[in-house]
Amino acid sequence: MRNSKRYTTIDTRKDGIRFNNSTLRQLNEQFQAFKETYNDVQSKLANEVIKVAGMSKKYSMQDNILLLVWRLVKYA
Repeated sequence: MRNSKRYTTIDTRKDGIRFNNSTLRQLNEQFQAFKETYNDVQSKLANEVIKVAGMSKKYSMQDNILLLVWRLVKYA
């Protein structure tokens, strides 16, 4: 690693060597793009779930009203 032309040394410490090359940079760029896309989709999905959960509360209330009317009609 020390005198290799294929790798660029970034940092040398007691616990190891940080290095880079063109392939690793390219893979990192792809990873960052995928990560950004994932985070965008995850955020949209979370917002959609919250929106659906809010709608279910509204429909739950309507269901309770319909159930009450059905019971009143049944026992009338």
